[in-house]
Amino acid sequence: MKKLNFSFATKLTFDNYVHDHSFALRCSPVESNSQHIVNCTMNISPFVPTENTVDAFGNNVTAGYISTEHRFLDFEINGYAEIDLTKPKTDFMPCYLYPSEYTKPDKKLNDFYNEISAKCSAVNPYERAIFFSDILSELIKYEKGVTDTKTTAVRAFELKKGVCQDFSHIQGNSIYFLILKILVNRHFSKCR
Repeated sequence: MKKLNFSFATKLTFDNYVHDHSFALRCSPVESNSQHIVNCTMNISPFVPTENTVDAFGNNVTAGYISTEHRFLDFEINGYAEIDLTKPKTDFMPCYLYPSEYTKPDKKLNDFYNEISAKCSAVNPYERAIFFSDILSELIKYEKGVTDTKTTAVRAFELKKGVCQDFSHIQGNSIYFLILKILVNRHFSKCR
């Protein structure tokens, strides 16, 4: 079992004073069969009482309301988790099992996925995802300002540049592709 420290901080500064401000923060890690949160603290400024809940996607949500005038909202989360990679997450939301308009591949991206899949000897989905992630990191250059929130995986792959979102769109679809290929192969090998 590995121990993983985590930390996340954000400072929002408003152009003018705001009041009657409701917020919902989704930055607390979730518990799962592969991840146990041992310690987690959140600090919010200006201080305000908060309520914790879980949304429809399984995210931890910290919600609050600031009635008084303020020009900023700072929040920070720190803690550590115990990670057991031998127990992968299996209860994915159905909406994440299919490509979105941002992750749908074209022929070039599908050809790339097939080429990479053929080079990967790992059967374990986690090992296949790591293999693909390493190749993607060598192929795509991290560069700000080249893409925006509407950039698709196909466009980012053409540019060979992008930011975290672009890597996520390309890699998310590839993981779907690589794992689906394993499941299809397992199914047909059992049917023979």
